[in-house]
Amino acid sequence: IAFTIFKGVPSKGMVAWGKALSTDEIKQVGSYISTMRGTNPTGAKDPQGELVTYEEGL
Repeated sequence: IAFTIFKGVPSKGMVAWGKALSTDEIKQVGSYISTMRGTNPTGAKDPQGELVTYEEGL
C-alpha cells in the first residue's frame, strides 16, 4: 500500500504522493486504507486488476 501511495498508478489516474507527503504521512495514509479492508462503502467501485496473494509474492 505504501509503495502505491508513494509511486501512484498513473494509468489508473492515481497521482504519486511521494514528494508531497513525508514517510510518516504515507504510513498513516496506508494504515487508514488498511482499516477499510473488508468494508463496503456506499458508491464504491468494483475491484479492478488481478488479486495478488502473499503466496504469489506480495
